[in-house]
Amino acid sequence: MNETNNLFSWVKTHQELSNYLLGQENNQAELISLLKKQGITALNDQDLEGTQIELTEIDPFTFFLLHIQAHPKKDLKSYKK
Repeated sequence: MNETNNLFSWVKTHQELSNYLLGQENNQAELISLLKKQGITALNDQDLEGTQIELTEIDPFTFFLLHIQAHPKKDLKSYKK
């Protein structure tokens, strides 16, 4: 790897993750499951009464954010089945 690739090693991971998420719009339960398998537990929301409820939907930006926060230096190998 040259010096430029070392500085921007996250680019390939982000591209791969973006490409994967393009086809997951109707598979949100699987996305949530993948995050849980990675040990990410911040997957709750709150209803109008303030009761915690488990997420059933997730947008790609939130998936990206949770992945990056939990594993800032991790590649996608851990998500592969």
